[in-house]
Amino acid sequence: MTYFETIQSSFTSSNKIASLIIKLKVMKKSIIIICTVLVTLSLTAFGILNKNETEMTTAKSKALKDVAIKSPQIDKKEPEIFEDFIYDIGTRFSPIKKSDLQKATSISDFITAESLNSIVDLKSVRVIVVKNERQTDIQELGYSKTLNKKQLQLLRSLDYSQGFNIRSEFTIINPETGLVEDNYDSPHLSVVPEYQAHNTLSKDLLKKYLKDNTKAVRQGVDPKKLRPAKVYFTVTKLGAIKNVRLDRSSYYPKVDNRMMELIKTLPGTWTPAKNVNGEQVNQELVVFFGLMGC
Repeated sequence: MTYFETIQSSFTSSNKIASLIIKLKVMKKSIIIICTVLVTLSLTAFGILNKNETEMTTAKSKALKDVAIKSPQIDKKEPEIFEDFIYDIGTRFSPIKKSDLQKATSISDFITAESLNSIVDLKSVRVIVVKNERQTDIQELGYSKTLNKKQLQLLRSLDYSQGFNIRSEFTIINPETGLVEDNYDSPHLSVVPEYQAHNTLSKDLLKKYLKDNTKAVRQGVDPKKLRPAKVYFTVTKLGAIKNVRLDRSSYYPKVDNRMMELIKTLPGTWTPAKNVNGEQVNQELVVFFGLMGC
């Protein structure tokens, strides 16, 4: 090979090497650009995924927090205690002393003065014995204000704690219309001793005792289902409580049973009833509970 050819060959080789170097540099730059793009895309995708995951986690945490806040209120909420729970302790009907019953001779001894003065024409007077909350067939009928012999005999045969009804039917003049109308008066009464049995604690304190000690069983009581109820008991001539019995249920057995338990163990001391001669006698009393109207 001549010297010229040798020079030419070397020059050609140098051009090839330079061209190769240029290509490599271009490829390197492209690779760097591609890598930069890929890294950017990866970071963007990661950011989006991380944001979504963060939002989901935040939403989930908020939901759990809301549940955590609400759940205790639901779980710890106790049933309401029905407060309109009326108590009273006394005789079943309005009391009338046996000594006064023995002296009664007319309907004026039983009905109100207002009713008596309003009568235009008296149609009938019926004396009715009441047992177990019901009127019985033990009755005597009359037609005047003055009670007849049979009516008086029936009234004077009644013993302590027995109930009766005096039903008078008559006409009155309506004060608004001036017309004659039918009307009646029908008091229910219980025969009581001259001195009634009483507790060393006041009636208000006994009622408070019953109310305070029935709160647990009054939880969740539905006023729409609650019925007026009564428990009878006898204060004996020795001052003991006997014959505790449920006359009418409140529709809630747990309430009924609790009331009977409490009545058997009422606080205070009972002083027995006494008749007109000062002799101690038994007297039956009633505890009313539930809604009004019992």
